[in-house]
Amino acid sequence: MAKEPTIMAVGDIFIGMPDDYPRIHNVVPITTKRTDLYSWMEDVAPVLQDGAFTLGNLEGPICDGGEVDASKAGTGGAVFKMPLSVAPALKRAGFDALALANNHTMDLGATGLIQTIDNLDKAGVAWAGGGRNIAEARRPAILESDGIKLAFLSYTSSFIPGTSPAGPSKPGLCTVTVNTAYEIPGSIRYAPGVPPRIITTPDRRDVEQMREDVKKAKEQADLVVVSWHWGLTRYANAFGMGIRIEEAPFFVLNYQEDMGRAAIDAGADLVMGHHAHRLQGMELYKNRLICYSLCNLVMSFGEGANFGSESVIVKGHINPKTKQISRFSFVPIVLPDATMQPSRVPIGQAGNYVTLLTDLSQKYGTKFAIDGDEIAIRAS
Repeated sequence: MAKEPTIMAVGDIFIGMPDDYPRIHNVVPITTKRTDLYSWMEDVAPVLQDGAFTLGNLEGPICDGGEVDASKAGTGGAVFKMPLSVAPALKRAGFDALALANNHTMDLGATGLIQTIDNLDKAGVAWAGGGRNIAEARRPAILESDGIKLAFLSYTSSFIPGTSPAGPSKPGLCTVTVNTAYEIPGSIRYAPGVPPRIITTPDRRDVEQMREDVKKAKEQADLVVVSWHWGLTRYANAFGMGIRIEEAPFFVLNYQEDMGRAAIDAGADLVMGHHAHRLQGMELYKNRLICYSLCNLVMSFGEGANFGSESVIVKGHINPKTKQISRFSFVPIVLPDATMQPSRVPIGQAGNYVTLLTDLSQKYGTKFAIDGDEIAIRAS
């Protein structure tokens, strides 16, 4: 029997140490120094290399130049930069294409972005979601394996306005603006301090642009995968509410659900979300999968309660005859706090992943069950 082709989808990838990160976030950096950056991924690489299409989010630029934009410095966030040797290490680990649209790719401006593109090109890794202009940022990466074509698109809803978005002649990212409103609940006098309801509304023009991109990509390929950097981290909620990160709420926002479903309505087969740095729920919508947060694949520094230890490599199994995804599953991985190096979890020890994701996905009715050496993702 011919081998079943698969899509491998993972979350955030960063190998390095952000400038000033220990000071800003009051964390202890992981001090292990590695000259072979592939070693960060060596335990999970056999899974990644087994995919016909292996995709992830590149959480920051791969560059040795550029300057921090004043707008970025004003956010109080850390500046991410990865060494040039990361690009060939990711290729060796099995990556075919990486998403550039996120809140860190522009940390070192247009110079950092363009160097990242050049370094990925040199390593033979495709990219999407960023470019020298908006046309390039919106253009899908087209991959082909065993006669199956896949189009890969990338968007971010976490970005610095004015600085991050690409323009007609401006380097930047493919962005979807989201407006936020707060509704004060009627119980405020009975329960002083009750949090407001958060209402998030994507910009109509950006939504139409995304839909157009997906429809055009579907005309070029058998399958379309959309990468989306969205949502909130526990750190952001803790900072905004003035509470300890361990006490911060953590949830999927309504625009994520709206936009994930809109992407599938337009023709996407898989939506791979990230940015939250922890697992969030999965939804099977019209037999296609929305992963609201895939957590991290590798983040080579520790951030305690903001980062989750449980992560996954999602697999879309492709029927070679129809060239469509027939089912979804995932391989459980763990990122220990002490090392942050991903490793596979033996399936006999993965029952907590079934419990965790069943709980996180309760509102979507998604079911999870151990199936051989993987965990199957099924509709209720």
